[in-house]
Amino acid sequence: MATATKTTSKKKNESVNGFDRFFEITKRGSTWLTEVRGGVVIFMTMVYIVILNPIILAGGATDVDGNTLSFLAVGSATAL
Repeated sequence: MATATKTTSKKKNESVNGFDRFFEITKRGSTWLTEVRGGVVIFMTMVYIVILNPIILAGGATDVDGNTLSFLAVGSATAL
């Protein structure tokens, strides 16, 4: 039973080591878990911006002629 546990953990370590070798994570003083957390935080921040920016900009501000920005247009421009 102990050999099965060692084999499973060895496969897990090999995949993490390959990931680490490619991106050189430990060489830069980080861990893969820290990098994943950072990626999730950045992704959630971008989702927040893509949703909130059109709400703010298309929310009701009008120009001299009374025109407003389209929610879809501002959302598309933000996503690009």
